[in-house]
Amino acid sequence: MFGNDTNQIGLSILRIRIDPGGQSKWGTELGNAQLAYSLGASVFASPWTPPASMKSNNNTVRGIAECV
Repeated sequence: MFGNDTNQIGLSILRIRIDPGGQSKWGTELGNAQLAYSLGASVFASPWTPPASMKSNNNTVRGIAECV
């Protein structure tokens, strides 16, 4: 998808998720980021939720982020 050649749609930015489960779960996103970067894309990562240990319900789904 990155680039302007045949079968590419010209994307130039990739946002990837930082899995709150830790670095051991970043493999797929890291591979996607490396490939996109090698094709000239800008890549940035951001967490979509705080880690479960930092939330009121001890879960990455719903709950309220708590200050530690």
